[in-house]
Amino acid sequence: MTNQTLIVFVDFSKQLIGWVKKAKYALLDVNLFPKLSLVPKPRNKDAKNKDARDYASDVMIYLWDNYISLTEARQVVLIGHGPGCQNLMDLLNQRTVSVMKSVRAVVQVVGNYNIPATPRDADELRNWYYQHSYVVVPSGHRFLLDGNKFLKKHGRVLPIGKSTTWWYIPVTHFDIDEPKPILLITKSFPSICDFITQMIAAKSGTLVNGAS
Repeated sequence: MTNQTLIVFVDFSKQLIGWVKKAKYALLDVNLFPKLSLVPKPRNKDAKNKDARDYASDVMIYLWDNYISLTEARQVVLIGHGPGCQNLMDLLNQRTVSVMKSVRAVVQVVGNYNIPATPRDADELRNWYYQHSYVVVPSGHRFLLDGNKFLKKHGRVLPIGKSTTWWYIPVTHFDIDEPKPILLITKSFPSICDFITQMIAAKSGTLVNGAS
């Protein structure tokens, strides 16, 4: 692999895959839904959920160690949606140093799943994640309905349902009230692409729409 930009999808959409190919970036599409034969038989429902998460996180770490980190790509973008968002966070926690060195952006299309957060005692990772993340949730997410406020550990969560300048990127936010992650992707697709483009350009020093 000779492309300097590598986009890593975790159970993502054909729409964004098409955009990545058109931009001539390298692509790694990861399906984290495990085959039943590969996951030990769970003792109960809680154990089943934990086993599935552990399996998926192990897959991500294996791919990072044996494929992603061995490529020539120095502008890696990690993109996940739904339950795959937590597995990306597990990767960040387990491979913090190498991830911070190579990853330029992390996009999390959470849907109504729990919003991943950096660990309490990982200040360096928390600061880095806040500066490099783009987190999409529906306006009806229970976290918002319960009156909670997004903290730095959650990354940069988009203001929903209005036009604004988010960080240094002008973004028009649609009324993202669709709870299904795959449909959230469709609604937030333009801003996701803009974010990735700006983050890659910012690192390389390229001017994009007046930003540097």
